[in-house]
Amino acid sequence: MKRKSNKVTGIIFAILGVLCIVFPIASSLWIELIVGAAFIVGAILAAFKIFPADGASAKLYWISLVILYGIGGAFMLLNPILGAMAIMLALGVIFLLEGIVALIYWGDRRSDMKYPGVMLLNALITLLLGVLVMSNLNSGVWFIGFLVGLDLIFAGISMFSIGEFSGPPQVRT
Repeated sequence: MKRKSNKVTGIIFAILGVLCIVFPIASSLWIELIVGAAFIVGAILAAFKIFPADGASAKLYWISLVILYGIGGAFMLLNPILGAMAIMLALGVIFLLEGIVALIYWGDRRSDMKYPGVMLLNALITLLLGVLVMSNLNSGVWFIGFLVGLDLIFAGISMFSIGEFSGPPQVRT
């Protein structure tokens, strides 16, 4: 059951990745709007926690979140290009860290994988995407959708290949 689930998830990721690449500006703006809206929702939810909070430090914490999330969300919704650049920076860090984690996972589990090369390729491409993002932060709105699309395609392919993983080899007695 787990193998089939990984394959279905992998296919869905790959399809979403292709859509992001085919429509890079639309997907970039969609991602930017979702992140900005999420910050606004976070600010609203944090505001409901201010009055029931016990003590000055707790109230200050929730007020700080309202201010930070509110400013961040408003900034992203009102300045989509600068918001996109902020997302580019975050994506660069995420892709670099994701590539490192995938490389560590590959190193630890490659003997258990049917297609370890696919996972290695995913790790290396994700690292490369992180480097590309960090060196092209001002490339424009289209770059986010394109990069997210590439990452989703390779993550989907990797998940599809992980679908072949059935756990560590069983010792026969």
